Amino acid sequence: MDNLTKLKAELERLSPADLRLVLKFAEFLAQE
Repeated sequence: MDNLTKLKAELERLSPADLRLVLKFAEFLAQE
């Protein structure tokens, strides 16, 4: 299983609140 598939599987287990947190973190990293 490749990393992207693994990541998607992990994300699907997260709650919506966790997902928002991850998205905010991703946006923060993208701005660096």
